[in-house]
Amino acid sequence: MNRIEFIKFIINKKSLDKEVFKKSLEINDFPIARQILNRINGDGDIEIILKSGNINEIISAKENFIANQVNFINDSFLKSEIGKFLNDLVDLKLTNYSFSKTSISSVQTEINNSNDKNVFEENKNSQENEVEGSLFKQVLISLFLLIPLLSLFAFINQSPKNAKITNNSRIVKTSLKEGYYSSKKTEEEKRRKCKKDVENSYLHSYDYSYRGYPRQRYIFDWNNRSITRFYRYGNDECKYSGTFKLDKIYDFKDHKVQYTIEYSGNDGVLVEYKKYKNGEYRRYELCDCIRR
Repeated sequence: MNRIEFIKFIINKKSLDKEVFKKSLEINDFPIARQILNRINGDGDIEIILKSGNINEIISAKENFIANQVNFINDSFLKSEIGKFLNDLVDLKLTNYSFSKTSISSVQTEINNSNDKNVFEENKNSQENEVEGSLFKQVLISLFLLIPLLSLFAFINQSPKNAKITNNSRIVKTSLKEGYYSSKKTEEEKRRKCKKDVENSYLHSYDYSYRGYPRQRYIFDWNNRSITRFYRYGNDECKYSGTFKLDKIYDFKDHKVQYTIEYSGNDGVLVEYKKYKNGEYRRYELCDCIRR
C-alpha cells in the first residue's frame, strides 16, 4: 500500500480505528504515518473532516485544526508533513465524495418498501384485469380518430405556412440569447457583491493561506448582532458558509456551535465554541480584529 492508497483507505473507513493504525505500518512511501496519526487522533475537527459530507464544514474544520494545533508544533518537519497529509486528505475526499447519502438512503427505502409494493401490485393487477377490455376498446377508438389528424398535420407541413414554424425557431433562439445575458448579469452581480464583501470583511492576524486554500473572512453586522463567514479562491466568486447570530447555539449533525465576542480592554476577538457528540469542548479564536 502506498501513501495515496492509505489516505483513501482512511476516507472509506471514516475513522482512525485500530485497523487504520495497523495499516500505517505497512506503507512503503510514508514512514511518518503512525506519528501523524498519533498527533491527530481523537480531535473533533479531524472527526468532522472524516465524517462530514458538507464542503464548508470540511474546509473549516481543516483550517481550525491547522490554526489551533498544527501551527503550535515545534518540530518543523512533522508540522509540514501533517499539513501535507491534511491537504491530501481533504483534496481526495472533496474530489471523490460522489456517493450521495440521499441516494443510499433512497435505495434502502426502496428495499424496505418492496413488500408493500408487491401487495399493491397484486391488488392493482386484479383491477387492471377488470378494465382491460374497456381500455382496448378506447385504444381502437383513439386510433380511428387519430388517423385524420395525422393526415391534416402532414398537409400543414407541406403548405407555405411552414415559414411561420421557422420564425418560431428564431423566437426560441432569441429566448436562449436573453437567458444567456440574464445569467451573465446575475454572475456580474454576484462578483460585485463578492468584491464588496471582501472589502468589508476582516481576517484573523494568525491565519494564513495554506497550499492555495482560501482564508476565512468575516463580516460583522452590529445592528443585527450577527457574523457572516465566507472564503474566496483567487478571483472566483465568494463561497458563503452562513450567517450566524452572536451567542446563539447552532445544532449541527455532529456538533453544536456558538459564536461570541470576548474583550480584553478595547480589543475584541471573535471566538467559536464547539461541543462534539462525544462531549468534547473546543475553543477557537477566529478573528482578533475587533476594536471598541
